[in-house]
Amino acid sequence: MKRFLPFLLLLALPAMAIAGVSVAGTVKTAVGAAPLLAHVHLLGQNSMKPVESVEVGRDGRYSIAIPSNGAWSLQFTAVDHDGYTIPLVIGDGMANIALDVTLAQLHFNRKPDTVWIMGDWNDFDFQSAEPMKRGKDGRFTFQAPAKGGEVRYQLIGIATTDGEGMRSVNAPRSAGYVYDGGGDYRSIMAAGRSKSGKVTITFDPAMLPADNTTEAKAAFGPESRTQEQMAQLAKMADDDYRTMVRALMKAQYEGKKPPQPVSLDLQSLRILPQEMRTNSDATVRQFAAVTITQFLFGERDSALAAEILATAPATSPMWGVNAGGAVRAARGIDGKGAPVTAMKFIETNPDREVQSVVLSSLVSDAFHAGNETELRTLYTRLKQNYGDLGSTQYSLAEYNPDAAIRVGKMVPDFEVTLLTGEKVSRQSMMGKTYMMDFWATWCGPCVAEMPLLHEAWEKYKGKGGFTVLSLSFDGKVGDITPFREKKWKMPWLHTFVEKGFKNDLSKRFEVAGIPKPILVGPDGMIIATESDLRGRDLDATLAKQLEKGQAMN
Repeated sequence: MKRFLPFLLLLALPAMAIAGVSVAGTVKTAVGAAPLLAHVHLLGQNSMKPVESVEVGRDGRYSIAIPSNGAWSLQFTAVDHDGYTIPLVIGDGMANIALDVTLAQLHFNRKPDTVWIMGDWNDFDFQSAEPMKRGKDGRFTFQAPAKGGEVRYQLIGIATTDGEGMRSVNAPRSAGYVYDGGGDYRSIMAAGRSKSGKVTITFDPAMLPADNTTEAKAAFGPESRTQEQMAQLAKMADDDYRTMVRALMKAQYEGKKPPQPVSLDLQSLRILPQEMRTNSDATVRQFAAVTITQFLFGERDSALAAEILATAPATSPMWGVNAGGAVRAARGIDGKGAPVTAMKFIETNPDREVQSVVLSSLVSDAFHAGNETELRTLYTRLKQNYGDLGSTQYSLAEYNPDAAIRVGKMVPDFEVTLLTGEKVSRQSMMGKTYMMDFWATWCGPCVAEMPLLHEAWEKYKGKGGFTVLSLSFDGKVGDITPFREKKWKMPWLHTFVEKGFKNDLSKRFEVAGIPKPILVGPDGMIIATESDLRGRDLDATLAKQLEKGQAMN
């Protein structure tokens, strides 16, 4: 499974004494049956790599051991179903936990225009997935290379998750399944012996499971009231967060001002503060406090941020539940002033993950403020103290003060062939102001930028020689034209970057994620990057830079 724009509630507290607590119960599908294949994964210490995974029995029963005290989470996955993650906080003397789970069925797209497929023949590479051939009967087929006695594959475009981009899942009613290591499953098909060396894979939308609106739910035993309350609050917050993300993406797509969370009538904004203030269980109060931070937005929430930190101070290990929330709480207090609260998290919180996430936010702030001295100081501290953590790698790559892609530096040399056949290079683009935009048709955030990008194009095209060069990371060049014909015209320059992130061009331009926009001035110097060129900031940045360019002329 590969997804974009995911929401994660990560859990971690410092490991303490051996706990010896086990969790056991049943896993049921949305229709109340035992799953065709399901697993329970124990996650901890802010890692999405399971400490242990166990296969659920054919009768739906499971049992898994928790190795130590602290905060953990259990992730439940099953064929044809959405994953469900449940937080757990384990302490000394705690009894074994009884937990029965019902999973929600995937949201299926019953009338897909296009279905992509990937498999063991392309190492399940999302970027090089290929479209299946659609027949007049509505079924989709694909000729897959057959190596050995079976073929394993996943389909893209038949299931979606709210607030996320495209998702790769198993085909319905397959001969067998295997877990993909990321929350979904792969289909297994017997290949047999084929003279052509290929086997035909068929997907029929009519074979998809019937619609089912059953929501995921967890039922704890009576001895686990604290766990049950936290799970209920986490589920509510997760649902509300997805609602908020959908609203924000819709507003961005339509070119409108993003809505404030308070305008969305989210349950979490009422219930979480109430639980933080009145719940008789101190653990639940702190859990509610750190969970509220998902909905904080800067200084205007300073009073709530202060109340949150009074309940769960910077020294609390509960911040490991939501390390990103520590950043939002600190910003709610510090505002644009000195990062006093942020430094308290870095210097006093017992969880290195929390420390590193907050420090990364200060590195980002210094980078975007153009404060070179502070950036180098904070970046060095991040690299030396937290360079071993996976969560810091994006910040270390993105905000490197010695990176090639930075405002004020010459854009790296390049030469690409446009889809129309002409070649363009750094040299040929001299004298023009142009935006290089690394993107893909499968990238949800990239597509979400299209309305405002087209508005900017219509407003500024030709001014100061302004143009756009889109560099596609799609699986193949043939994916670009249908998108432009059916969805967005993108009437500017286009090229295809073969092998996407693995291409030498991508490495020279330090593309760690997409979209990645870079604005280059007439002299070949980089004049804006990243967030300054996304959303409504794009128009303001172009207006400023193009006006500056005209003034200089």
